[in-house]
Amino acid sequence: MKQWPLRALFRAKNLAALFAFVLGLSLSFGALGVGEASSSSGELAWLRLQSLTVDPLSLMGEEAQRGRLPKDREWADESLFVVQFSKALQPEERGWLESQGLEVISYLPDQSFLLRTQRPQQAVRLMRRGQSRSNPVRAVVPYFSQWKISPDFGPFSSLTNKNQEFLSVRLVSENDLESALERWQEPGALQGFRLLQGAEGNHLMMILERGQIHRLAQWPEVVWIEPLLEISTMLVGPEQVGAISWGAPLPSGQLPPLTGYESGTRIMGFEAAWARGLSGQGQVVSFADTGLDQGDLRRLHRDFSNVTKGYHFGFFARDWSDPQGHGTHVAGSVGGTGAASQGQIRGGAFAANLIPQSLWSPMMNNITMPPQASNMFRPAYQDGARIHTNSWGMPNSNGNYNNFSAQMDEFMWQHPEFLLVFAAGNDGADSNRNGRIDEGTVSAPGTAKNVLTVGASENYLLEGGIQRPLRDLFGGQRYPAEPLASDLLSDDPNGLAAFSSRGPARDGRLKPEVVAPGTNIVSNCSTVSGASDLWGKMNDDYCYAGGTSMSTPLVAGAAAVLRQHLVQDWGIEAPTAPLVKAILMHSADDLFPGQYGLVGASRGQEILNPGPGMAQGFGRVNIDRATNSEVFHLVAQGLASLGELEGIAYIPPAPINELRVTLVFLDAPALPNAARTLINDLDLVVTLEDGRRFTSQDRINPFEHLVIEGLNGYQGGVEVKILIHQMPEPNAQGGVPWALVVSADQ
Repeated sequence: MKQWPLRALFRAKNLAALFAFVLGLSLSFGALGVGEASSSSGELAWLRLQSLTVDPLSLMGEEAQRGRLPKDREWADESLFVVQFSKALQPEERGWLESQGLEVISYLPDQSFLLRTQRPQQAVRLMRRGQSRSNPVRAVVPYFSQWKISPDFGPFSSLTNKNQEFLSVRLVSENDLESALERWQEPGALQGFRLLQGAEGNHLMMILERGQIHRLAQWPEVVWIEPLLEISTMLVGPEQVGAISWGAPLPSGQLPPLTGYESGTRIMGFEAAWARGLSGQGQVVSFADTGLDQGDLRRLHRDFSNVTKGYHFGFFARDWSDPQGHGTHVAGSVGGTGAASQGQIRGGAFAANLIPQSLWSPMMNNITMPPQASNMFRPAYQDGARIHTNSWGMPNSNGNYNNFSAQMDEFMWQHPEFLLVFAAGNDGADSNRNGRIDEGTVSAPGTAKNVLTVGASENYLLEGGIQRPLRDLFGGQRYPAEPLASDLLSDDPNGLAAFSSRGPARDGRLKPEVVAPGTNIVSNCSTVSGASDLWGKMNDDYCYAGGTSMSTPLVAGAAAVLRQHLVQDWGIEAPTAPLVKAILMHSADDLFPGQYGLVGASRGQEILNPGPGMAQGFGRVNIDRATNSEVFHLVAQGLASLGELEGIAYIPPAPINELRVTLVFLDAPALPNAARTLINDLDLVVTLEDGRRFTSQDRINPFEHLVIEGLNGYQGGVEVKILIHQMPEPNAQGGVPWALVVSADQ
């Protein structure tokens, strides 16, 4: 085992060489043992779908278990099948299925693949052929058409058959688009059918009579059907909070007395990072929103001299101007230069280059998404953007991983350096009147596994914007009980915004991962005539606003600043999204117990346990700590693949009392029908020289996190290993991209 002292790690000039040495090391990867047809927790292997959870073996007759096609005609007409293995999956299972002439579509929990064949007998024979393998085939069943329909449609009735439904439909692959379109054009194929926003890729948006959904599910090209939810910005609307204008705004260039907290950057530690020369230089950040100001490089507000180009993707849009105002405010928080305020109000990464992508549709008077999100992300990626921020989502999706979530995961899976940042949503409410915000309200596509999802904490601003108790907002319905009812929006930076959506995602994953100030945030106003003043104007240049829309671009700015630090100070030429995400999570400020103190759950304690947790994730982003080289003992990134390799070992530079280790990895996109979305699964093991061993085996989240306390001045060797529990779907390079961060308290 190779070892090295890390005393030199704290000198910036040595960081690049040390990081290169870390990356040059091989890591220890190996599969953990898994019980026959069971998980590590001792559960039986089930087929876990949104529509049902069932033991697939119970659906097989005797003939199917002997590897023969049952006489049931329904099996003979199927082309999609689910094959379940007896143990956790590794790449060889997928390879074996493909060697049998089968098309593997996606992993399904537990230990299963969805596959396609034109010869049903070929799939059923897997029962017999797979018994001699080290990981035997346990069950083979058709992927029945009723499994393709989201339970979010609710019960079907003849009384509602003629109702028009907006649908999001996922095809097996983009190669099925042509045959699906031909089928739809057949006379009498589907009644009430209308395609929305064209046809591209394997994701279609349409209108269809409700009574036709089951017919659509029977088509072999279709793999999943769900309700198409309206997307909207994650601004808490002025009409919701009763926003009022606080007198006439000041003229351009004139500012009221400022406290320094207006933009939200001070609370996040940006000023310390800026003092170290870290303000996003060399980084490109793109954002999809309502547009940016006048939408013309020659006529943009002077705070946006760092904008290089723009795009428009909104339905029937002709330019990337911002007639609404939301996108301009978001842009200012990411990287507005602050020229109009002499640098007093500026974005977190004010030296980065910005690329706006407008989703505003003048026809819909709202934002609209292309059916294939990759058509929006790809141009930004080709223009050099490695951070892409999105202050929009699908309200009331209640933690669901949907077709759009899967698309976000897919693009990041294929582009490991591209970090998507998404707003968690503004559905936080106290519906049971117990003085605490309800869980399970995070919005898609912020429910995606790979994206960094951002909730809102409070800014610290006691004048301007909205300064009214929560009981007076949202029509008085959301926050009727204390301590919420009398709380203000921006009076305690250690508190969370009441409206901020909480996790978990439906499958239990942690969301959001981090929070940032999102109440009474001051940023740029759009100069387009008729654009909204949001929560009120400060002057002709700057407006107040609130929502997870406001916290998200601040985190994107932090990601750009961190990325500059990794390139400039650590010598990492191409930091990956998992690395940026891991550091932001690992270095966040834990806000426990929140703004109401340790008063207990019955009295409305805001955060019940130290982070990470479903209210705050890992905590509020602290870009000062994230860019402080003395904080971290180890930073590394790589690709986990099967093999016998060495581990990372080091000796702490001083006696330590606590060790913190965070592993973040990218995961393949899940099929939205899966009730558990984690596919590939890595584990973390830390071993001390004295033999003590600490393990993290999270079976839900694409990260592992260890906090080892009570080390009592330990000084000796530390070994970090990453183990592969399951890897059914490695990426094009044959593995899973990961990032590792280690810090210690002395």
